Amino acid sequence: MTSSATPDEQSATAGTLVARTVRLDLDEVSALVELLPGDRPVTWLRRGEGLIGWGVAAELRTRGATRFSDAVKWWAETTERTVVRDEVNEPGTGLVSFGSFAFADEPGDSVLVVPEVVIGRRGDTTWLTTIGRDSIAAPVLSVADAPPARSR
Repeated sequence: MTSSATPDEQSATAGTLVARTVRLDLDEVSALVELLPGDRPVTWLRRGEGLIGWGVAAELRTRGATRFSDAVKWWAETTERTVVRDEVNEPGTGLVSFGSFAFADEPGDSVLVVPEVVIGRRGDTTWLTTIGRDSIAAPVLSVADAPPARSR
């Protein structure tokens, strides 16, 4: 298993995480993607519902034949050391990660990212999850001038 290579990145994945989810009133935003900043956004959206996120509270990069078992082990360890305060209790609230896995053992990295900020929508319910080390600060939300470019 490999994780972030530099000491700063490694320290960002060690220790206790705190995740807090609260209801959010976003009537003025018609599409979640409007809230995404351009730097390393992650999304899982379908028909206007789903999750968007940004920032990196924790991250794993792994490769090769053990990439899936590495990810399972890392996620289990991450969830064990996370304090979750979830006031919404919907699928996708609380601690979540976004993943991308290489199709073949080589070449290519597989990545799991726990964003610092996640905004989700399911039906009429919208929520904000913030994730940080030992404590969390509320992010500043603003509608982006243009949605981030799609990667293929």
